[in-house]
Amino acid sequence: MKRRDFLVGAACFSIGCTATRPRICGKGRRLRLALVGCGGRGVNIAMTDMVREQIVAFADPNPWRIQAAFARLRQLDPTADTSKVMVFRDYRDLFDKAANEIDAVVITTQNSQHALAALMAMRRGIHVFVEKPMALTVEEVHAMHAAAKRYGVVTQVGHHGHSAAGIRLAAEYMAAGAFGEVREVWCWCDRVNSRLKRPPKASPPAGMDWDVWCGGSPICDWYDRDELYPALTWHDWHNWIDYGNGAIGNMGVGEGGPELVKQLLSNTYDIDAPEVVLVYLTGAPRHGVGPHDVAIALVKATFENGFVNNRVLEFAGPGI
Repeated sequence: MKRRDFLVGAACFSIGCTATRPRICGKGRRLRLALVGCGGRGVNIAMTDMVREQIVAFADPNPWRIQAAFARLRQLDPTADTSKVMVFRDYRDLFDKAANEIDAVVITTQNSQHALAALMAMRRGIHVFVEKPMALTVEEVHAMHAAAKRYGVVTQVGHHGHSAAGIRLAAEYMAAGAFGEVREVWCWCDRVNSRLKRPPKASPPAGMDWDVWCGGSPICDWYDRDELYPALTWHDWHNWIDYGNGAIGNMGVGEGGPELVKQLLSNTYDIDAPEVVLVYLTGAPRHGVGPHDVAIALVKATFENGFVNNRVLEFAGPGI
């Protein structure tokens, strides 16, 4: 199913479907949580807070990731009865078969699965926490906003850095005038999510349901890690537009600090569209040296003369 076809179907469903009553948790009862997507973000970060409640289900097409989730649960809560935790390869089965046993879902899949999983949950009155960015496309964001309003569920987009005490303290200091007049806020990140060519095809991990992982995006070839980049399903999916949003969608919505900027600056202003500068790299790539290293060096060398002001650096050539 194409992504646009799915969203059209979701819109039609919302028009003709009676709203489901949102889950209400009784006083003193822990929330029943399901984790959709058991990769590093879900297992290493989200589960740290999820164990304060009751984890009742894991959903991931890779059995190795399911095993990692169980191991993490035992580490975080040695008293947890893991025999009662339900396991699903496909989150569609999770919502079809166990929706009545879930109060809220935490979605930490690749970006391309955020909207699909969230919409299925919200239609069933299940509250949703979805990792940043909210969705792969603006079209999906609009569908998610409409569903949250229609079904009356509690929703949140995960910005762990923005939820930390440092951001709140900075906003409080600013409101108190401790920094004086702030006229500009500069945010910097050296993350680059991009590839110029696709690595050789390889077989997905044993037991993994590859079609389910691809979901509503085109079915592509899996590839393994190399000397410079991780495997497709580990982190490299950020590099491909059918599954991720590159460094802007990954880091720009978090490390870029848009929420901090909004809190600190009461007045904003528009700037001209940035100029694109092509950086052609010759020679051969060196292990551990990527375009971000070159970008940092260029910024350092040209910062004082203003060359990098409002410019986007794009890289090409054999030295990538």
